[in-house]
Amino acid sequence: MIGFSRLVEATDLPDFRWVAVLSVVLAVIGVALLVESRRGVNGGLVAVGIVLTAVLAVTTAIPSANWDSGFGDRTVRPTTAATLERSYDHAFGSMIVDLRDVPLPEGETRVSIGIAFGDVSVRVPSDVAVRVTGTTVFGSSSVLGRQHDGITSDIHEETDGYENAPRRLEIELSNAFGSATVR
Repeated sequence: MIGFSRLVEATDLPDFRWVAVLSVVLAVIGVALLVESRRGVNGGLVAVGIVLTAVLAVTTAIPSANWDSGFGDRTVRPTTAATLERSYDHAFGSMIVDLRDVPLPEGETRVSIGIAFGDVSVRVPSDVAVRVTGTTVFGSSSVLGRQHDGITSDIHEETDGYENAPRRLEIELSNAFGSATVR
């Protein structure tokens, strides 16, 4: 599976959907279990099937997430408001979203950030008011100096004076089976 992900990464296939691949792999494992059940062996297929089911449950439980970035490490450093994307999502690895050099316009700017089975570090500009909302599921999140962890933890943190600030950054954070830091 990891070898296949590296092949896809090297070929730059557009809009590659991990949920679809994992679903097909899970279906193949199911068929293999049916075939092998006559012999009474499963060769570890049950364990692999359970892990894939958990991965699919997490990636589909957060519907706003795209999860196209796959495996490995990812660093995002937009430098203009025009290059700032609405959503940054990553699965199975670490991601840094550095927003410190983005000159945000007046008003509210919204960004969605999702991580599953990995960690994300979000760096926000010091001269902008920040609000972070979202959920941590089976993980931990340190958001603006406050800790959120456990089975399920709702996040709602904001810097002082958020409502009246001329420039505001609202981050919707989705963290499943990972760790997140917003500072």
